Amino acid sequence: ELTACASRATRPRANGQAGVGLAAEDHAMLRAERTLVDGNTTVGVIAVGSETEAEITGCVIRETHPTAGGYWGRAVEANGGASLRATATLMDHSAEIGAVALDATTRLVLIDSVVTDVAPGRRGLGVGVGAGGGASLDATRLAVARVAGAGVAAVENASRVTARDVFVRGVRRSTVRFSEDGNTVTPDGASVAY
Repeated sequence: ELTACASRATRPRANGQAGVGLAAEDHAMLRAERTLVDGNTTVGVIAVGSETEAEITGCVIRETHPTAGGYWGRAVEANGGASLRATATLMDHSAEIGAVALDATTRLVLIDSVVTDVAPGRRGLGVGVGAGGGASLDATRLAVARVAGAGVAAVENASRVTARDVFVRGVRRSTVRFSEDGNTVTPDGASVAY
């Protein structure tokens, strides 16, 4: 459990792995409140593995850098069946993705949060928030601004995004991206503005 802490300028090991600001892995639990995650490489905050839980509240995750090869640079990521909840959190200046959930049974919840300034990265993504590989993402009262690719995206293997009171602005390409293989982005009534 972290309160009013900072994680700054982590770098990957020589093999190019890690460089993460805060991580919860393999049945771990992470709670961070009013914590600054600044200038890290690869991922700002990550939760990985089944029965892994992370909750961040009132945090600032900024300037998440890609690896030397230009990959990654994600502010928040949940994968491998983990659960991550971000409340009142700012995700600012990422390279590739602001917040993402990957893999089946993974769940990402974003409430009262903001994602801004996501660069395309080497893979050309530049996604504000998204789900892939069958994961689910629930966004409530979320603002996404100044992203290179999609504001909200669901891709690969029946991934699901539910958006309530989401505002997306300043997207260079598509606002919401759907794929053809059963993925859904579901606005709740007329509460999503683009």
